[in-house]
Amino acid sequence: MLEALFDAFVKATVNCREAGFDGVELHGAHGYLLDSFLRAGRIEYVCDLVREMRRKVGPDYPLAIRFSQWTVRDFEARQFHTLGELEHVLLSLQVAGIDIFHASTRRFWPPEFPESDLNLAGWTRKITGAPTITVGNVGLVTDPFCGDGPESAGELTRRYEQGEFDMVAIGRPLLSDAQWCIKVRDDRTDEIHDHTPAANKIYP
Repeated sequence: MLEALFDAFVKATVNCREAGFDGVELHGAHGYLLDSFLRAGRIEYVCDLVREMRRKVGPDYPLAIRFSQWTVRDFEARQFHTLGELEHVLLSLQVAGIDIFHASTRRFWPPEFPESDLNLAGWTRKITGAPTITVGNVGLVTDPFCGDGPESAGELTRRYEQGEFDMVAIGRPLLSDAQWCIKVRDDRTDEIHDHTPAANKIYP
């Protein structure tokens, strides 16, 4: 079974490249399949997978991985209790062939470890030096699902400008306003339709 899953991931990656996709991101977060290997301490399975993907698609095809502390069943879960644990996993994946890290957090602003105010993406960037993506309630107003938080893009901009991450992913704001990114880019934030619970019935 594990061999069949392994081969399916590799084949899908090759198919993506041949279909013209710019790169592939593995979902290794939130308690899903690859995340379950990481949480069980079976990182070599994931690294072997990445190495084979890299061998098949060549050195220049971008490979990314999304990872997280939390899972869909436990928002407070932590698989990295220390910087050393995080460093071991990230560097192992990087040596195997990962180019880009997508550090998934439910909120982008809380410090991940007590050593500094860096978030998970910030520590990932510091450890690996690789292009890094941050995510987590990115928007211009306080998120109704998660209570208090930054009410503007100021904190996100501050962290970006100090080099914590290279890219930002957003999700739910696009459900309420598909033009969100364009309006932010064009400094038309007063035209944004703010995200509301009604826009996403499945989010807890």
